[in-house]
Amino acid sequence: MTGPALPEGFYDASAAAPAATDPGAELEQAVAHDATRRLEDALGRVAEHVARAREEEQRDGLDDQTRALLEGLTGAPDAPLEWRSLHDRVASGATSWERVWAEPTLEAGGRDLVLAVIGAQVEAATQARAAFVEAAARGEHDEVPGAGGAGRRG
Repeated sequence: MTGPALPEGFYDASAAAPAATDPGAELEQAVAHDATRRLEDALGRVAEHVARAREEEQRDGLDDQTRALLEGLTGAPDAPLEWRSLHDRVASGATSWERVWAEPTLEAGGRDLVLAVIGAQVEAATQARAAFVEAAARGEHDEVPGAGGAGRRG
């Protein structure tokens, strides 16, 4: 049986002592909760960006360079069987490059194909930038892309 309520700031000395709290554990829990919340927020922003990018790709379709790389890699005589099969399926209308690009894991070899295309695009961009830098060094261009103004001539 409990007695009458005590005024705030007072405690019942006959009651059991309150459970001890560990400030370090409470701090760790608060930090973990904050980190989890920030991670969830960041993942939400990533999901929004991915959704927007997919909408744009669906609306605009694949660019010519990506389509050409998909065609070239899958149509090559030495392409893996899965890629050649995919090439034939796109040619026959059974699927499309847009579908393969949007959902590569739904096709056998699709993930590896998309990674190969991205790798080829990165390589092409790297080579183009190197050529531009060389041309800028010869004075043929005023500015090097991505140099933050460092490539400007005075």
